[in-house]
Parts: sequence; structure tokens; C-alpha cells
Amino acid sequence: MAAVAAPNPMGGQRRIVVVHTFRLWRNRSERASGIDLLGRLKVIVLPVNGPELHLVSAAGRMVAGMLGEVDTGESETKAERIASAARERFARYRPTCPGRSVKRRPGPLWRG
Repeated sequence: MAAVAAPNPMGGQRRIVVVHTFRLWRNRSERASGIDLLGRLKVIVLPVNGPELHLVSAAGRMVAGMLGEVDTGESETKAERIASAARERFARYRPTCPGRSVKRRPGPLWRG
């Protein structure tokens, strides 16, 4: 973000081009501070697929926050499914990676 905070030598509107908005921030706290910073710097985020996020306006910041929450929700849901499937395989004594032997060890990782 330091490069964005530096003065724009060309003048005009600052823009950040991203492939996907979920790649811009990794978690809720980064997203909140990033939206705040980029809003103060009057930056427009241009995803390759999806709507432009004009972080200058309240509506643009709201849309960025909502899209980010959807991305976070999808990621957390996927992580829960993966963890659940690993616990089920472990309960059936099946290795997480087919073709590799796994010894069952008790510990906090495998508590359901």
C-alpha cells in the first residue's frame, strides 16, 4: 500500500487493477483497514471480473465490504468442509493423501 500512498506523478485518479477482489485482502481486518486507507486516498479498484469499486463514496465502500464478506464466507465454508472430510477419513482410518500411510496419533488436532 506504500506505493499507492505516494504522490501520483501523473496526477488524476488512482486505480488498482486486480484479477479478483478476494486476492486484494486476506482477511476481515486487512479488508477493513484497506478500504479505509484506499477510500482516504480516493482509489478506484478495478477487478478484471466484477464491478468497479469506487472507494471514495460510501456506497462503493459498502459494496467492497459486502463482496469481501461473501468471499470470506465462501472461504471459511470450504475450510470447514475440508476439515470435516479429514476428520471423517481419520475416523475410518483412511489416509488424507491416498497412497501414503498415516499412523493414527491422538492429539488436539483430531478432536471433533
